[in-house]
Amino acid sequence: MIGTRMLMLLAAALLAGACTTADSPAATKVPDAFAAVPAGYIVDSILPIEEHLRRFRTGVARVDSLQGGADSERALVKTFLAALSARDSITLGHLLLSREEFAWLYYPAHAYGRPPYELDPGSFWTLIRGNSGKGLTRLLREYGGHRHGYFTHGCKPSDAVQAPVREWNQCEVGVTMDARPSAKRMFGSIVATGGRYKFVSYANDL
Repeated sequence: MIGTRMLMLLAAALLAGACTTADSPAATKVPDAFAAVPAGYIVDSILPIEEHLRRFRTGVARVDSLQGGADSERALVKTFLAALSARDSITLGHLLLSREEFAWLYYPAHAYGRPPYELDPGSFWTLIRGNSGKGLTRLLREYGGHRHGYFTHGCKPSDAVQAPVREWNQCEVGVTMDARPSAKRMFGSIVATGGRYKFVSYANDL
């Protein structure tokens, strides 16, 4: 069994570098929210972003809020850990931003859709899904089927999106796995709007 002192030390170390949104919503912004854009990226299209978005949305049902997910950041992380323990890929999928939510909520609020980046939504969505798929494979390989216990997590607010959408990244999670404590970056960013929270992707440092 993990001692109380050990858990307190891990929690203190984790929270020294990141804060939960509940504890400090006005924390320092991430210095570079746009690191995922390839260096020297050039828009290779004569079409304006508005037309790219119109085409991307074709056949995609409009949504005005996040569907499913969780009603708090903490609840989202705890549900994620429970699903990972159970190797419940269906629940893990439901915790992720959907194509509809990306098209109608996330992308319009994101800096990638505005100058100087103007990354078209199709390319951005492909990048997110590709990194998420690789991350989920690693998560299930390393952690799937093990017993996980949550004791803290910390994220930093992102400056990449505009209100009413909010985003946090550089998240680290303090967990016990089979009664052993650790702190890991197990997923990418978290997005919230309308009181609902979901993961943007499962990209991770594993």
